[in-house]
Amino acid sequence: MKTRFLCLFGLFVLLFSSILFSGEPVKVKGTSKAITILKKVPPAYPAGAKKEKIQGKVVLEVTIDEQGKVVGVKTVESVHSSLEEAAMVAIKQWEYAPFIMDGKPVAVITTVTINFALDEGKDKPEPAK
Repeated sequence: MKTRFLCLFGLFVLLFSSILFSGEPVKVKGTSKAITILKKVPPAYPAGAKKEKIQGKVVLEVTIDEQGKVVGVKTVESVHSSLEEAAMVAIKQWEYAPFIMDGKPVAVITTVTINFALDEGKDKPEPAK
């Protein structure tokens, strides 16, 4: 009985350690202050979406490697495919400071929300004072 327990415990430790040290990205919830953006490229508002007055948010799951480079982008939520594409093109150009965990840089997964909003009065001249 004791030998069986030790074998099962050993398998558990081996399985857990292989998962823990497998090099998989660490999920970081929310907008963590520990993730520092070094280069942020704003998305271009697609002309067709502007013309059709499409607005809303695009939520992306972003994978960042140990050097701070964006290596993967996946859509979580999107109001329109053209806004989604514009957000993805921009995010792929972003650069981050390496995320440090236990003194070592690690890959991370986080979410980024891009809000596309039309400023109706932007093209109108300001009233005279």
